[in-house]
Amino acid sequence: MSVSEEKEYEGFVKEAKKITRCAMCGKETDNPKIFGRKFYCDDCYYIDVEMVGDGVGI
Repeated sequence: MSVSEEKEYEGFVKEAKKITRCAMCGKETDNPKIFGRKFYCDDCYYIDVEMVGDGVGI
């Protein structure tokens, strides 16, 4: 990869991170978590994982 391609790739990654929004609250996040086919911020990710649980039941 050339220097210009690396800079272009870094810009793409920054732009993708900038526009990623949480599926639950809509807040922009720069470190999205993926659960299923949705992106979540840190707070909502753990809430959704707890709601789904491990499938064993209560």
